[in-house]
Parts: sequence; C-alpha cells; structure tokens
Amino acid sequence: MPEGTFLSFILGWDKISAEIFVKPVVEVLLLSVIPVCTTANIMLANNICDVEKDVAVKRYTLPYYLGKKALILFAVLYYLTYADMILMVALGILSPVCLLLLPTLLIVQKNINIFIRHQDKATTFGTAIVNFITIMGATSLLIFISAL
Repeated sequence: MPEGTFLSFILGWDKISAEIFVKPVVEVLLLSVIPVCTTANIMLANNICDVEKDVAVKRYTLPYYLGKKALILFAVLYYLTYADMILMVALGILSPVCLLLLPTLLIVQKNINIFIRHQDKATTFGTAIVNFITIMGATSLLIFISAL
C-alpha cells in the first residue's frame, strides 16, 4: 500500500497530528470478514466435536459455554460471509461478478445441515474444511476474474 493510504502521521515542533482514512480501513475490514469467518468455523467445528473430551479434562471452550447455540453460531458465521460479499458489491468495493459466490451457498448449506445433525471429528468435521475451500476458493477466483 502506498504511504498514507490508511494513516497519515505528522510530527513537528509545533504540532503532532494523526489522520485515519476511514474508507480504506473499512474496506480492508470488510475484505477480512470472509477469511476470518471461514477460519473461525474450522476452529469452532473442531471444538464442537471435542466438547465432551475437553470438559473431561477441564478445558472449557466456547462451545461448552454456548451449548447447542454453538451450532447456530456455526451456521451464522457462514451466512455472514455471503452477507459480507453482497455488502461489498453494493458498496462498490468488489465487482458484481463476485456475486457468483452466492450459488456456493447450496453446497455450504448442505454441509451445515450435515454437521448440525451430527458433530463427529471423524465423519462430519470435514464439512467445515469443505466449506472453507468452497467459499475461499470461489471468493479468490471471483476477485481474480473481476480484476481482469
């Protein structure tokens, strides 16, 4: 990024000033939502699958405190990625081509349903990995295509 893109800082004898440029900061934060949510869901799915073992060794993770609401959080984090993409397109941060991410919701929803029915490290944890690859792969590809 060019100097002064996010922050301008002036240090002088007569004044000190700092200026934050809100638009680029908000754009970077919005761009980070998708990878943050999908990565967080891998960790959340892992902890959900291990909650009984974790409690047995007195390791209290977020799913312990949330109970069954952890499964709601799991789904909401995926939905947030799609809402974020729509918002970024609406704000003109990304090209409308990126809305082609939306059909991947069919795959992601199928995997959410599988995981909600049964949380097991050996059989259903992989759905979080598949969802990560689906969302991140499609997002990366669409941003690349729209940049052409």
